[in-house]
Amino acid sequence: MAKWTLEQLKHLQDLEASVSPVGTIHIIPISKGGIDEGYSSNLTWDARLYKKGVMGPLPVDEVNLEACGVPSDQAADWVRKTEKAVATLSRLYPVLTVGIEERVRAIESSIPVALPAGEVELAEGVK
Repeated sequence: MAKWTLEQLKHLQDLEASVSPVGTIHIIPISKGGIDEGYSSNLTWDARLYKKGVMGPLPVDEVNLEACGVPSDQAADWVRKTEKAVATLSRLYPVLTVGIEERVRAIESSIPVALPAGEVELAEGVK
């Protein structure tokens, strides 16, 4: 995709999950593409773990999560959730967010608008 729409750019943001008092996982969209391809022609998602007191990101793996105070059984679960989220975002963005918004608008437009209180019209013959 060479150019992003305004809607896609509005919704493009990192995702964050706090895994402990000192650790957060961020899934960050990285815009890529050289001058020959057109800047921002490609998007990749990168998962990073940030630990309070450490400058810079760490890989999202069980060892680093346990170092942040996450119990080992939960650390494995966080690794699986993160990998699944990255795979889903890589496969579906930019269609995902914009597609959901379009579906919501379609559903909303198909629902009759409620009349304000006191403005109910009764069918002929109904009292």
